[in-house]
Amino acid sequence: EMNRIRELIERKGGIIRERNSQLYTIRVRIPGGVLTPDMVLGIGRITRRLGIGSLHITTRQTVEIPHIEQNKIPSLLRSL
Repeated sequence: EMNRIRELIERKGGIIRERNSQLYTIRVRIPGGVLTPDMVLGIGRITRRLGIGSLHITTRQTVEIPHIEQNKIPSLLRSL
C-alpha cells in the first residue's frame, strides 16, 4: 500500500509533500466547485477524526487537507 501512495505522490499530483518532508497535503478535486452539504460534513468528520484542525479552499475549486503524516494517508484516502 505504501508503494501505491508513493506512486500517487509522484504521478497523480493529489498528494503534495510539504516543506517539512514528513508531512503531506491531500488535494481533493471538486468537479465544478460544487459540494453537497453531506459532502462538506463528510470531509469535516473525516478530518476531525484524524485530528486535522483546518482545511484550505483553493482558487482552483479544490479542498486541500494539510499536515497529514504519511502513515495516515491510506486511512484518509479510503475514507474520502
